[in-house]
Amino acid sequence: PTFTFIHFLIPHPPFIFDRYGNCSKNINLNLTGDVWKLKEPYIEQLLFTNKKVEILIDNILSNSSTPPIIIIQGDHGTCSALTNLSEWDNPTPEIIKERTGILNTYFFPGKGKDYLYDCISPVNTFRLLFNIYFNADYELLEDKTFFSSYEHPYKFTDVTTECTQ
Repeated sequence: PTFTFIHFLIPHPPFIFDRYGNCSKNINLNLTGDVWKLKEPYIEQLLFTNKKVEILIDNILSNSSTPPIIIIQGDHGTCSALTNLSEWDNPTPEIIKERTGILNTYFFPGKGKDYLYDCISPVNTFRLLFNIYFNADYELLEDKTFFSSYEHPYKFTDVTTECTQ
């Protein structure tokens, strides 16, 4: 058995690749501010990323003698609603919704998929996984979302919204 953790920085800025994996011609190396408003380079890099992740998953599935558990999660959403960095200290609901909206997808083989639920947040990912596949007894926590600014990274504000089913 193996546990593999991979943190891909793409499709995060800077947007380096086009949809075919070629280096973009006009690379903006900024990581904040208007860089998230560059929709075309973001989409191009996202298309490339999606293709590579799909190939990776196909390889994992076809080369695994035991059905694997696959979890793909984003660490944060995009930030195109942010117009300047000062908004981090008093973000609009639109900024919070965009920034906290993440990709959160699972491949739980066998009975595992029966335990997933629509509003699961990353705080319960491994608790659920260990309970299902390793007979653990971890209590599931409340599925909450918190926001903090760059200026005050440890000042967390609960921005949990009602889950739409």
